[in-house]
Amino acid sequence: MVTTGWIGEEPDAAGPAMPVTEMLLARQQRRAGPLETALARSAANDIREAREAAANAPDPDQRAAAFVTRGYQPGLLNELSQRLGDTVAELEAEREKIEKGPAAAGDRSPRARRGPGRCLADAADARRRLR
Repeated sequence: MVTTGWIGEEPDAAGPAMPVTEMLLARQQRRAGPLETALARSAANDIREAREAAANAPDPDQRAAAFVTRGYQPGLLNELSQRLGDTVAELEAEREKIEKGPAAAGDRSPRARRGPGRCLADAADARRRLR
């Protein structure tokens, strides 16, 4: 330090600090720097935004009540999903039958296996029987 003439000795060499001075010096040493302050403020902003988002989030009970009011049935979506899966499976089975050809389709009726001309003859026979 520079000697000013007002005090004959340097302040640090004068002796023990007064109690209030000790408290102020200790507080200054524990004080956060600019980086720590900025990080704390940023974290506080993030927490505040999260609280606001949670407060403004829609209530699940109110959403469910709105769906029911509009005519939504709670189990309908699951049921429709299952029906879609069943229909897709049936279509896939039919596609496989078509790919294998007419010989692999053993579930056809005997009349269908005879051919289209035979069905017309059966219709003529039925007409004769009715007379």
